[in-house]
Amino acid sequence: MVLERDADDVCAAFLLERELFQEGYEKRFRGEVSGVIRSGAFVRFGGRLGDVYEGFIPARRIRGERFELNLEETSLVGSKTGRKVSIGDGLDVQVDKVDAAQGRVDLFPAEG
Repeated sequence: MVLERDADDVCAAFLLERELFQEGYEKRFRGEVSGVIRSGAFVRFGGRLGDVYEGFIPARRIRGERFELNLEETSLVGSKTGRKVSIGDGLDVQVDKVDAAQGRVDLFPAEG
């Protein structure tokens, strides 16, 4: 099962890389937070042909403050303002880096 999921991640990363090559690396995607860990958030987002990708936004890339994982492990909470990034939240993202061979996609929040 793990091997199958890893293969799916690699295939999705190659498809995303192709889409970015064709449409431009500055492309914005609308996504949804699918998971959070102490170091950041996982975001699922869709491509133009209905492909579904997943990537990771490090907490340090979410501007404005330092984020901590809440006790329920469902949200990253800003230490200054209490701003939350929670599972299920919508989020506009851009791709920072794709490592297709590893099936890894690094994201950052889209500005504006």
